Amino acid sequence: MKKLLAVVMALALASFFAASCGGEDTGEEKDCVKICEGKDCGDLDGCNCGTCGDGETCEANMCKTPVAPGCEEKCAGKECGTVEDCDCGTCAEGKTCDAKNMCVDAGDCTAACEGKACGTVEGCDCGTCADGTVCNEVTFTCDCVPVCDGKECGDDGCGDVCGECKTNETCSAEGVCECIPNCEGKVCGPDMCGGTCGECKTDGSEVCQEGACKPKGECVADFETPGLKVNTMAVGKGGHAGEALDVDGDPATCAPEGDCEDGLNNMLSGLLGQLAQFVDADAEIAKALDEGTIVLLAEMKDMKTDGTEFTMNMYIGDPVADKATCDYQAAVCDYTVKLDSLDPVTCAPIITFDNATITAGALKAGGPDAIFSVTIPIQEGISLTVTANMAQIVGTVAGEGEAMTLADGIVGGAVRKDKLMEAVDYIPDDAGLPVSKDMIKNLLDMFVKPDVDTDDDGELDAASIGIKFGAIAGKIGGFTPEEPAE
Repeated sequence: MKKLLAVVMALALASFFAASCGGEDTGEEKDCVKICEGKDCGDLDGCNCGTCGDGETCEANMCKTPVAPGCEEKCAGKECGTVEDCDCGTCAEGKTCDAKNMCVDAGDCTAACEGKACGTVEGCDCGTCADGTVCNEVTFTCDCVPVCDGKECGDDGCGDVCGECKTNETCSAEGVCECIPNCEGKVCGPDMCGGTCGECKTDGSEVCQEGACKPKGECVADFETPGLKVNTMAVGKGGHAGEALDVDGDPATCAPEGDCEDGLNNMLSGLLGQLAQFVDADAEIAKALDEGTIVLLAEMKDMKTDGTEFTMNMYIGDPVADKATCDYQAAVCDYTVKLDSLDPVTCAPIITFDNATITAGALKAGGPDAIFSVTIPIQEGISLTVTANMAQIVGTVAGEGEAMTLADGIVGGAVRKDKLMEAVDYIPDDAGLPVSKDMIKNLLDMFVKPDVDTDDDGELDAASIGIKFGAIAGKIGGFTPEEPAE
């Protein structure tokens, strides 16, 4: 009897606990799939919804990966995604991480991501780009990332190039433009890459001229023609655009003070303004050009127009015919070169620019080591030759051959004060000047205020000058016959 009462009591307790834990047992099987829908782990309503992996914890029936130390604040209130380099978790299957870093139903992500390879669209993760590509946030396509660090040419890895080399350069395997030596038809002289094409006899009996070894002192008239003949020239007015250049390369300085801007230098324009009461330099230059007593020629050796460097030589010349036969200022006339335009030993042009370039019509040449000489007429039969150091030339070149012209040309340079004084000394004593040479030198000493350091010794020793010019085509051939000695 006692055993029967014990069994009845055990059944009653079991029934009580069953009712308190799950209610009345209806005999129906629970739909755990539905109960655990959207859940990762843990027990829910008597259903086991899964187990988290290593390193994960089950929180509110969702598997969570603990955020890294220092990311707790950044990931607070977030369920997924990356926030400022902190991984805030991954959503379960069927969920997607929205723009607010919350796991939401993926919904129709197929439609939202159609035609897209990456990025987040309408809360849908449409994919991640592979290494070497980046997601375009506009088109949601994986775009190639060009790799051009340290390269100036060659393949960028995306079907394009990192840059173009000049026509006289080639692109190395490292993506660097390297000069191609040019010694075609030459046995000596520069190879245009800082090297040489060969040497002439070392006993001093030969010199290199135009890539060929020639007897010393016997210059050969081998000019590339047509070239350019200067037909307009005037001293620039002040240190202003179109009148002067930045001779010293310092944009913080300009000259003359009070009449300059933007780092442009033209100190001698002030002096010539003071001398205007004695001589109109511009008028005298224009007259000399018109009469052909001043002929300034430019030889364009193997001229290029794509930015590749070439050599431009400058010569003092003479017209072959008189003006009645050929108008020096408008027609393409024939000219010879004066021998004193060449070095008497090497026959090399005294005025030469080996770094001339023409890009989209813009000519640029010269620099710290270049010189330029110009003859300024003072009066009938008397001229002053001025040599400028640190010479630069700019201008606009149009056409080619006999149709070639140069407009808006400017020569900038620095005339050493001591050399300017020496030039005055070369004027004959019986020249019949309106004032004495001593007066001219006194004026020079008074008004020429050096503004450029030509020898880099920290002392200003030269005055800047700007000269405007234009040119038309001219045919260069032969040398001017030397006048017989008296």
